Order: sequence, then C-alpha cells, then structure tokens
Amino acid sequence: MTKTSPSPEAIAAWARLVRVSRQLVERTEDALKANGLPPLAWYD
Repeated sequence: MTKTSPSPEAIAAWARLVRVSRQLVERTEDALKANGLPPLAWYD
C-alpha cells in the first residue's frame, strides 16, 4: 500500500474542523455553567 500525504487543502480543512469543534465545546461548557448545569463530562 502506497502512503501519500494529505493535500494542503485537506490539512487546512481538518485544522478548521478541530478549531471549530474546540470552540463549540467551550461555548457549550460556558452555557452549561451559566445555567447552573454540570459540565459535559458529567453526562458521559
């Protein structure tokens, strides 16, 4: 099997996805805290 590196566009897309995901989790955590609810980890 030949391994190829991902394209710069694919790398940029994954980087954006990770960044947005982190921001969404932070906003969700903030909203839960503001409403007196447990953090996301509690729901696992």
